Parts: sequence; structure tokens; C-alpha cells
Amino acid sequence: MQRFVWITVLAASTALGRPTITAYRAAVPPVIDGRVTEACWGKATVAGPFVDAKAEGLSREQTEVRLCWDRLHLYIAVEANEGLLDPKLNMLHRVKAEATGRDASIFAEDCVELFLQPSGAAYFHFGTNSGNGVYEGRGKASAWNCEWQVRTTRGATSYTAEIAIPFAALGGQPSGEWRANFTRSRPQAKELSTWCGLQGGFHQPEAFGVLRFAESGPTVSSVRLRMREGSLSAVTQLAAMGTDDRFSVTVTAGSAHEIASVATNGLQKLIVPVTEDLHGSTGVQAVCQLRREGTVLAESAPVSWRVSGGSVHWSVPTFEASVDAFLNGTPVSLIDGRAMVSLTSGTNVFALVGTADGKAPAMHPEVRVGQRSIPVRWAWRATTPPEGWCISVPEGVGWHGPATEGDGFWGTAGASRVWASTVICVPDGSKQLFPKTDRFDVPRGSTQLFRPYLHANNELPSEGYRMIVEAPAGLRYAALESMTSSVGADVSEAGEFTVGESTMKRYSLSWGDFPGRGMELSIRWGDRAGSLLLYEPAIESGGTHDWRHVTTELTAPKGAHSARPLIIKWQKRGTIGTFWVDNVVFRRKDRAENLLKMGTFDEPSWGRAFPAEGPDGSKCVKIVSTAEKADSQQACWVDAKDLVPVVEGQEYIVELDVKCDNVGSVSARPVLGLLFEAKAAMLEGTYPLFTYFQTLDGVVTELPQESVLRVLPPLRDVRPKHSRITPCYYGPKFRNPLVEAAFAENCWASGVTWTYGRVSNGVAERLLPRGHRVLLSVPWHAWSAPPGTHHLLEEHPDYKAIDFKGKPQRHIVCPTLMLSDAGKPFLDVLQDFLLEIVNSQPYFGANWDLEQPVVDPPTFCICPRCLGAFREQAGVPANIALNAAVILKTYRDAWTEFRCRQNAQMAGHMKRIFSQARRPIEFSMYSGYQCRRTREHYGVDWGLLAPHLDFAIAGYNGGRQQVYDTVTALDGIPFMGGEMWYLSERSDARPTPRMETWRNRLLRQYVESGCNGCLVWYLPPMDGGAFYATSQAAEIIAKHETLFREGTRCDSSLKVSGLPATGWAGFAKDDRVLILLMNFAAAPVTADVSQIDGPLKRTVELPGFGTEVLVVPGK
Repeated sequence: MQRFVWITVLAASTALGRPTITAYRAAVPPVIDGRVTEACWGKATVAGPFVDAKAEGLSREQTEVRLCWDRLHLYIAVEANEGLLDPKLNMLHRVKAEATGRDASIFAEDCVELFLQPSGAAYFHFGTNSGNGVYEGRGKASAWNCEWQVRTTRGATSYTAEIAIPFAALGGQPSGEWRANFTRSRPQAKELSTWCGLQGGFHQPEAFGVLRFAESGPTVSSVRLRMREGSLSAVTQLAAMGTDDRFSVTVTAGSAHEIASVATNGLQKLIVPVTEDLHGSTGVQAVCQLRREGTVLAESAPVSWRVSGGSVHWSVPTFEASVDAFLNGTPVSLIDGRAMVSLTSGTNVFALVGTADGKAPAMHPEVRVGQRSIPVRWAWRATTPPEGWCISVPEGVGWHGPATEGDGFWGTAGASRVWASTVICVPDGSKQLFPKTDRFDVPRGSTQLFRPYLHANNELPSEGYRMIVEAPAGLRYAALESMTSSVGADVSEAGEFTVGESTMKRYSLSWGDFPGRGMELSIRWGDRAGSLLLYEPAIESGGTHDWRHVTTELTAPKGAHSARPLIIKWQKRGTIGTFWVDNVVFRRKDRAENLLKMGTFDEPSWGRAFPAEGPDGSKCVKIVSTAEKADSQQACWVDAKDLVPVVEGQEYIVELDVKCDNVGSVSARPVLGLLFEAKAAMLEGTYPLFTYFQTLDGVVTELPQESVLRVLPPLRDVRPKHSRITPCYYGPKFRNPLVEAAFAENCWASGVTWTYGRVSNGVAERLLPRGHRVLLSVPWHAWSAPPGTHHLLEEHPDYKAIDFKGKPQRHIVCPTLMLSDAGKPFLDVLQDFLLEIVNSQPYFGANWDLEQPVVDPPTFCICPRCLGAFREQAGVPANIALNAAVILKTYRDAWTEFRCRQNAQMAGHMKRIFSQARRPIEFSMYSGYQCRRTREHYGVDWGLLAPHLDFAIAGYNGGRQQVYDTVTALDGIPFMGGEMWYLSERSDARPTPRMETWRNRLLRQYVESGCNGCLVWYLPPMDGGAFYATSQAAEIIAKHETLFREGTRCDSSLKVSGLPATGWAGFAKDDRVLILLMNFAAAPVTADVSQIDGPLKRTVELPGFGTEVLVVPGK
């Protein structure tokens, strides 16, 4: 019997976290034959539904994953639905499975992939197509192999894969929490989908979901979700449900949410109404969850749904006139001049036909949604419009205006009839703010960067484009930051209005052309060594236009010594179309000389052919991006090889000719930055924010999209004396100095007294006078020829490193040579180069970031010199021939140790170099955490490096065991781990960071890695929520710094129930004990704390994401 369940719980705690799946023990293990018929699969919960990895929403073809286990193996069954397998369609050839055998190239075919990461270990990658092509690797390294089983079968509607993976191969056991993800590639439909909901590339272990293990429990079959007629339905089959088990579906939009749940077995249909509380946004998210008491057994990724634009109030008061109204060509009945109408996703054309009934006719149309008016403007005409006018955008001959809605209009005096039209565009409901969020956090008394996406609809006219931002009047607008756009906007205030109890101020931002359409000329600024300082977009274009000449001004940033223009269509932005670029000029503002030698593309020194399609028939760069190339990078350096010397602070002019044909992107959205200050007197709480676009001077208006402003308490403004909370920040990333000034103030008030990177940016420069310290990121890539020594490699080709394919490396020096007497010229130049930096600039220390693969993948050097040194160190008999294949097959571990020792020797040289500076310079290194993968992938063994270090740093987001192993290997060398806030200030491919867990993540990393600090990646994308949570962590650290740093870990003398081992830590010093309690879950927890041999017994109620510090007497 099918049950229909309607349960609405408003303002309840949703307590949602990571996607989770629980694998149950198989009483009888399955037979690996690809048929998935055994009883254990019927008792397994389905991990799903799968969501699109490149857009929002469900994947078109669903994939179902089931898991179970026994003492020896993890078993996985995958069913990949595929309509093209229906023999009647004659489309079987589209579902390719041509790659065969082990380590096959399956990723260009329909395939499923499994990512498994045992607790504290590296992650493993498995894949199979629907034939007999398989792949396994560790991380991104394909050289790793294990003996696993997989069998596949093809059916008429899906293919299945049945898999057995030995726990021994993964180095894990079926206990605790693993991280995992399951993915599907459908190249025949250009679709990528994933269980855990990550966006972009699949290799993102920090975004993986949770895999748990249990003996048995309730099960959920695949959940079929459907949005229809104002509600979301979920149909599923439940089994083995106990009295404490509950399955729920939660639908959220902003801060509003509704829940439906059920606790009985059988076929269930849950219906969640999408009420007016959820209609403030055009998109909602649904999460399915199975719980037993307080434990999540299964949870889906959030599934995004587009909903209709909801209902709007349309009123048309008239004076001495009558009116007929139409919406998308359909007559609308106005009762007393009013009607409630429903909008659809996309374009909605509002049309009026007014007939005069007197001498002074007028219409006063208004469209309202919720508590606010939509500031539309009306195009009008007094002559009969063409057929279809009431379903089309009003532009072209005969249309006038626009007329404002509030004052009333008629158009031509004396006209007996008037036609008027406006367009309201309902978008797809995607998140409004970077990175994929609808919340803007601002601590009181702080200034934060508001980062809305620039809205657009490629199907509508772009003439007169402007972006509208509506913010509470209590926020003070301070400055514009162009972010991903090379062109700044003109910002103007456009009045005030009220929404409920909030007074809102409207800001209008306009450009000469819509920014960020796909074509870009970016300037690569380089430092003294020629190393990358930053990329700065200089000129952008897109859409469709003929040849136009574009000019812009740039100022060479601090630390810049060289520039090099790059014509580029960036990867992973979904850009398609064709563009041409010619006559590139880079010159000083006060001079006419073009500093580029090859900017016309007619120069004979170009080693490539360019088409003769320039503005005057000359040669030019032409980049064609098809749908297949939409996510690939296509670029051309100008000049081909040379760097242009520049002077920091000097103004330069960039010019070019550009032509575009249908250049644009559906998926990529430029980001705008507006700096807002929340005055200290502003009340804490939530306020509305609205963003939308207009074109044709307001005749086309996007339905205002609501986000949430959350005013937080002030930043704590407390700084630890010795502990280093250290965000990374290199060259300047912001164009507006006011933005860097705001970031500097946020750092200081958040307890940040260190940064990692460079001093040549406005943040460090403003903080250094206050005692701020900067760790130099050493601008030297391991074993590369130092600046000014490349001629030695050309004069002595045998000095070049040889890679595992036998190819000499153009810029890399053989490590064995560089460490020998013959390498002294390289080391001497390196010493002079590095000492000049630290002697001339105020760095506290220098950190060498070493992330150079050894065998994962194999890199260099297998020249005779290195093979001889390796033979001697590893004791390889003289009669064994050494080559790349033998090393990887027989001596993989020994070669890894050999290269790690060479890197450690170079670390010794680096420490010696910095010891000769004019003032003390702390020398440290950064790499991954101590484990086999770090040795193989980064060439780092912390035990070998320790004798050469003053300090050590590793990251990011390491597990507890990895951190412990690193601390142990360093044997007393001070160490701090790292936490990643967000990867980029430009790309939103990663999951949205969570401010709620950030304080506890910093504290956990701080205490686990030795109470010295925490590295943070990275400063530019940090927002008000990140700064506030950082300030909370800094305040706790500062208050108890002596106990943290001088105390001894005493976890073994304490007992804490209700929290996992990673959720608490104990420290003892003299007669006091400190206990740090951290709740990483949204649901509140009760923690019982006691001393094993002492009097302490305390019960602590921790709220969701809460933190508590207990300081009690010792024994």
C-alpha cells in the first residue's frame, strides 16, 4: 500500500551535513558476476540520487550505488541507467566500451568511478566502463595497482558493475568514518554526475561524502524526486525501520525550510509543499536523510530545483482610460484594475492596450512581488504594433520610452489608443553570491566584500545593461572592486524604498559592454625572478560584434618586474564561440613605443601560422571554441618568448583590435565586488538583499533575486601572542586599494598576525607597522636553474635533468649535479638571489614549498649521474641494468627515498643560505602530511627534512593520523597544519565553504598539530563569516595560549562521551586541566566529561557547531 505523508515543520533545525552512506555487513558475500541478485544487495541502502557535476539539479540519467562488506572486502554494486541501451533505438554504439584491460583509457567513455579514502589515508580511485576496461590508482597516480574484482553486464535500460575491493589493499578496516564519492561520466550526453554533489573535477577529496560501516540497519531504496504544482514529492521503499528510525525530505530556500518525514516500512510517498516562505527565491534545495536517533545513516547531496517565479500582483489603475492586459499573449482579467498572475521560468511579457475615455488619459501600472515593487519601465507606442508584439521584447521601430511605472503615462497627447509592454525575466534559481551561496555575512563595525554574480540572459538584448544591487540602508557603500572583470562599472545611487521593516538603498552599476563574456587579454605580471606574481585581466569581450579597437590603463603592481600579455579563453568556463585579436600594444602611458616585438602577428619570428583575417586582411589570432572545447583552455602568448621589463607603480596602456562571433558561456558567471561597511550601531540579525539586471533602460527586468544579509557581532579583535593564524596572500589580487585596506583591518581584528606569501601587497604593507609578520614563499621551484644561470644548461647539456621518458628538461638541473661541486655556480647564484630578497624586504622567515612528484607520477632525473648515485645509495648490484621501467617496478621505494634524501640535502643548503642573512631568518618548508603519498608525490619525508628546519608547515585538511605522523617524524621541530577555506577568488568549482564549522576546524588543526598555529588557504576569498569565525578561534587561543602551548596532551586521563575523538582535546599544566570540546554537527549534542582517576564529572550541552572550553583543577 502506498502512503502519502504531509508533515510541515517550520523553523525547525534541519541539521544537515555531508552526504553520507552506511554500508552493512553481508551475512553471505555476493558472487562477483555483474548480476546484483544476492540478498545482501536487497538489504543495502542506495547512495543517491546523483546530481549534475557541472550544473545544478539531478543528472538526467540516474546511477544507483549500493555497498556492503565482510571481513576481507568492500563490495559495491553500481547500476547506471542509460536509455540509449534500448536495442529498439539502434543507439548502442553511443554507449562506448572500447577500452579494455587493466589501466584502460576508460574516461572518454561511459564509465563509473569510485573514490575511497580510509580514515587518515590517501584516497584511492577505481573505475570501470560497461565492458571489461578497468582502472585503479592512488590519488591521481595510475601506477598503483591492487587485486580487485569487477564484472559488468549490459541490459536494455542500464548496465551494472559488481565490485569487490580488498580492505588490505586500501590499508583500512570496515570501521570509523571513511570519505568516499561515486561518479558517472556520460560523454555521449556531455554529462558528469556525482553522489556527493561536488562541482567540477572529481578529484576533490575535501568534498567527498562520508562512508560509515554498521552490522545492519534500516534501508532506503532509490529516491525518485519530482517537483510539480507547488510541491516536491519523494517516492521510495523503506525496509527494516525501527522505532528510532526516520526518513525525511527537507526543502530549503535561503533561511526558510519545510520538512516531510516518515518512520514506517513499505512504499512511501512524501510530499513537501513549496510554500510562500520558499518562494522568495526561484530555486530550492532538497535533501533526503535517514537517521537512527542522532546518527545519520544516509544523506543525499542537496538537489537544486527550479521553481516557477511564483505569483506577482499586477495592478493597472487608469484615469480617463480603459485597459486590456496580457501576459505572454494570454488575456488577464483585471478586477478593480488588479490581478494575481503566475510567472514562468524565462521571459514573461506584460502587455497593455489602453483606450482613451477622456481628454487626459493615463495608465499607472505596477508589478509587486511579496512586500516590494519591481522597478520595471514600460516601452510604449501609439501605432498598431506588429503581430506577436505581446509575446516579444518591445524593441525596434515604433517603440518609444521607456516610461516609468509610478507616475502614469500615455505617450502621445491626443492618442486614442496606446500599446505598452515590459518584460520580467525569471532566472534559473541558482545561487546569487560567490561562491554559490545566498548569504552575505558582515560583522558589525567591519567592512566586507559583497560578491554577487553578474546576471545575464543570453537570449535577451544586452543594450543598456545594468546590474542592480539593493542593500539595507544601514550598510554604507564604500568602493567597487571589479574582481573577474577588467572593466570597472559606473556606480550610482538610484533611490530608496522599503521592504517590510527594512529601508533599502538601490545601486545601479553600468558598463559600456557586459564584462567577462569569454575573450580575455590577461597580463602576467612577474617578479624579480620572472616567477608569477599574478594574472590581471586587462581587456575582455564577447557576444557578437565587428572589429573594434579597445584600450585600457593598468598600473604595474607592487613587486612587478616583468609583464607578458596572454590572449586566452579560460578552461572550465563553458565558453563557446569565435573571436579574433590583432594589433596588440603594451606601452608606457607617457610614451608611444610598443614594448611588444610580436604584437601584429605578421612578424616572421612567429613559429606558428596565423590566419589572414585581421581588420585589414593582416594575420591575427583566431580562437574557435566549439561545444567540445568549451571547458578547455585555448591561448596564445604575446610575445612568443620574451618578457617585457616593467617598473612597479608605472602606468601602462594596453590596446588591441578584437572581433567576436557568438562568444559567451552558459555556465560561467563573472563576479562583481562591492565593499560595504556595517556600522557598529547596526542591529545584529538578518536583512534582505536583492540583485537583478535590467536592459533596454529597464524595459527588460530580471525578477529581483533575494539573498540574506546576516549582521554578526563585531570581530573579537584579540590576537594570540605566539600562535600563528596564517592566511596565504601573495601578490595583490584586488584592484582597489580600499579593498586591500579592508582586508588588512579584517585580518587584524580577526587575530591574524601572520601571512604567508609576499610583502608586496597592500594587506601586508598596512599590517607590518603593527607588528605583523610575513613568511616569504621562496620564489624558486626545486631544481630549476636560478635566474641568470640558464646559459649554463645550454653550454652544458649534460647538466639538464632527464625525465623518465628520456627527455632532457629545458629548465631543470640534474639534482645530483647541483648537489656536487659542479653545481656550485648554481647554488652561488641562488644564494645571491634569495639573500637579496630577504635582506631588502621585511620578511620574518622564508618557507620553501616543495611539491615535486618523484614516482607519482614519475618525473626526473635518470641521467647516468643520478643512476650511479642511486645504485651506490640503494646497493643495487652492478649486473642489474637501471632504467625507468626497472626503477618503477623493482626499486620504487628505494628511488623514492633517494630523491627524498636529495630534497633534504637541498633543504640543508637553503637553511645555510638564509643563515647568512643580515638578520635572523627562520627557515621552514611546506608540503603534504607525512605518508607514503607525500613521499612519492611531493618528494618529502619530514623525518629526513627535520634536521634542516626551524619550522614546518603542511596542508590541507589532513586527518588526525596524518597530522600525528607528521609531528612524530619532525621529532620536536615546531609544526603547524593547514585548513582550506576556499581554493580561489575566481572559480567557484569547489563546494561552498561553511562558516559554521570554520572556528572548530581552526581549533582542531591548532591542537592536533602542536599548538603553533594554522595555515589558511587562502585570504582573497575569505568573507565576513570566515573572519568572524577566525576571530572566535583566535580569542579562544589567546585566552588559553599558555595552557595550549605549555601544557601536555592528557586525553588518556579523560573520558568524553557524545563527541568523536576528533571533537575534543585535553591539556594539563601544573594544577590545571583544559578540555576543548568541539561540535562539528548542526544538531546539538550532550557531552559527558570526566577524569578517569579524578573528581571531574561534567555534562556539557553543546549547541550545533558549538565550542566549549573547560578549565578545571588537576588531580
